[in-house]
Amino acid sequence: MGYMKGEDFEYLGGFQKGEYSMLGRIKTKAFFYIGMWQESREHGLGYFKSTQVASQNEPESYFGYWNQGLKHGYGYESSRSESYQGEFKSGKRHGIGMITNAQRKTQVVIYAAGKLLKDAPDQKALEIVQ
Repeated sequence: MGYMKGEDFEYLGGFQKGEYSMLGRIKTKAFFYIGMWQESREHGLGYFKSTQVASQNEPESYFGYWNQGLKHGYGYESSRSESYQGEFKSGKRHGIGMITNAQRKTQVVIYAAGKLLKDAPDQKALEIVQ
């Protein structure tokens, strides 16, 4: 367990071979992250919160699984206009999920590599994603 402070960041957590590792927390002017680390990248379960959101659709926060610094596995992402709860792969929405808009209308969706495929799952769309 250690502590590191730079000009624009503050880190508290595990270190291994001089890199962020295990459980840790980092805070900058642009974002906050608390969760698991491996080789100074988000890896495992973690929570990310942006403090400088530019647009309505830009994600403000994410809670879920990471792999080598990218969203990967099951997670919950929210922006000012909607939230998405579902699967991610290599940093992009991928698989089955649910989108809830600002009016609280929820729909089941399917994504492939970040691209919306279908509003409601059917067998053919499920085969494409897998």
